[in-house]
Amino acid sequence: MTDTSKITPSRRAADSTMLLTQNDLLSMCSWKKVEFFPNLPKVSRQEAQLFKSLEWLFPAFAEPFEMLEAIAQTLKNCLQSEDVQLTFDYFQVVPVSALPSCVAEPTFLAVLSFRPYQPRGFWEIELGFAHKAVELLLGANSESVEIRALTELEEGILQFLALQVLRTMFVNAGAGKVHVRLDNIFSSSKAVMPLMASETHMVLMSLSASVDGHKGCFRFFIPATVLSKLQPHADAPVRAYRMQQNLIRAKDRLALPNLSLRVEIGHAEIPKAEYEGLRPGATVLLDKLTLRPDKRADGSAELRIGAGFSGHLDCQLGFDGRGYKAEVEKITLGTVSESLDHNLSDRGKRKGEIMDPNQLSAAPLLSDVPLRLVVELARIPVTIEEVVEMKVGHVIDLGRLASDPLNLVVNGKTVGQGELVEFDGQLGIRLIAVEGS
Repeated sequence: MTDTSKITPSRRAADSTMLLTQNDLLSMCSWKKVEFFPNLPKVSRQEAQLFKSLEWLFPAFAEPFEMLEAIAQTLKNCLQSEDVQLTFDYFQVVPVSALPSCVAEPTFLAVLSFRPYQPRGFWEIELGFAHKAVELLLGANSESVEIRALTELEEGILQFLALQVLRTMFVNAGAGKVHVRLDNIFSSSKAVMPLMASETHMVLMSLSASVDGHKGCFRFFIPATVLSKLQPHADAPVRAYRMQQNLIRAKDRLALPNLSLRVEIGHAEIPKAEYEGLRPGATVLLDKLTLRPDKRADGSAELRIGAGFSGHLDCQLGFDGRGYKAEVEKITLGTVSESLDHNLSDRGKRKGEIMDPNQLSAAPLLSDVPLRLVVELARIPVTIEEVVEMKVGHVIDLGRLASDPLNLVVNGKTVGQGELVEFDGQLGIRLIAVEGS
């Protein structure tokens, strides 16, 4: 501790200045309250789900830009123009009651039916762009564009263009759940409103269009009830196919250096307390084992990518005298919740447990949570390209000998190695080594 009586006046003044600088610096600064994005628009969970459903309305396109390129090419062919550009503007959920204020008057409205569903939607083509398109279809190309209601002849000409664009957007849609058709043409929103009487909301998809320097917009009003019915089931094969196609397109951008293929041949469920007490020489009895290296070299296995909760590959194992190989027989899809529910239901049936809710407390529940101890035959590093190209019949060299010890894994982490043993007629794994012991 400093004796201040021995500090000279000049030294004390200097220290006082130093202390003022250190202690009062924050109070001398000009502070301003930080506002965290106060003007952000609010998006409901329902809106987010509707936007996700839009991709299932256009089954021929895996990416939005693919649809824009296809529409632009159709416009180029029909209008005989190479200067065509399309971009997404925005998506928005609009109450049906607000539609009259959203649509300009007069306008060009193509009424769309989404069969087999009853609700109708419509497609608005900005009037100035509509006149420009009609001019190009008739072989004219004036610099000025008048804004007036289209004649019946002009509506018929523009209807031809609308049909070509719709055919491009909804190609192959008839093979799915919805088929989109053009029902009628109107020039005022008042004529369209009675067709929307059963709807409460529309999803507005707005595109900016440019042809020969003239800009306009396409606005699609899609019934919310139609989109809500387009979401495939969580385990529908079409979802897996779409995911695979997206991975193939994106594999050049993906970087997963630690991706591995795990070959599971068995498992056991043990309480957390028993797991923490595992030491070399201990034996874990197995609930399931699909390969007996001690008696035969053939069997089955589940190949899992990473944690593998979302599904796995069912494989047949074989031994060629040098090492194990796995042939893919089936691709099984699943979810985390389904696998957990399955494990818990099996555990309750096997042990016949009856729990009284009035007698439960947190600590005993935590100590009794079962851990899934997985027996791995092999773990192979793989790339994204190798994973997405795996199909039924694909043969994988596991690079593993029959004499090699088996790996024990908990929550995707290798915790030790063991060898197969028999204990009172039941198979088990005797630990040879335990990580960290």
